[in-house]
Amino acid sequence: MVRNKVETQERILDAAVRVLARDGVFALGMNAIAREAGVGKPLLYRYFGDLDGVLQALGARTSLASGELDAGYSALQDKLGSGGYVSPDDVLRDLIGVGRAMGSGRLSRDMILLSMAGAAGVADGPAPPREDSDRAAHYALLKAAIAFILLYRDQNQQWAGLPLKTPSDMARLEKALADLVQRTWE
Repeated sequence: MVRNKVETQERILDAAVRVLARDGVFALGMNAIAREAGVGKPLLYRYFGDLDGVLQALGARTSLASGELDAGYSALQDKLGSGGYVSPDDVLRDLIGVGRAMGSGRLSRDMILLSMAGAAGVADGPAPPREDSDRAAHYALLKAAIAFILLYRDQNQQWAGLPLKTPSDMARLEKALADLVQRTWE
């Protein structure tokens, strides 16, 4: 057993990543992490407090959860919330970036799912729209739809008759997304 506290914490977080990558977010628990790390559960509780503590520590060391994915997102959400001008290209670039990041692998999707649940300390989403604009609501719905479809495709070949597995399927979704954004921001 590693006696250095920092090394042990890193070993535990590495084990959590392996569980996430292999089994998915719903299999992640203190028992699974302890078993994977080869340590007792009391050690996990001593170092991290609980599963939320593990997730926060994991989020702090994972670039997806700590902000790389959402580069520019804060400025975009501020503009949407304040009624400032946001171009369709800016919105589309952000939404497609989220989709591609989520599409890059199961671990990416699971980390995003955890961050969306607030476990990794990522911003909750755009501010509420001004009364005369519903673009922030459109943006929030489109981002949620992207997350749902990409999480759903882990278990299913299609959604509502739309195939979800090949790169051409994803290109078709990106084109549809571009059409929706253009219509919303016209």
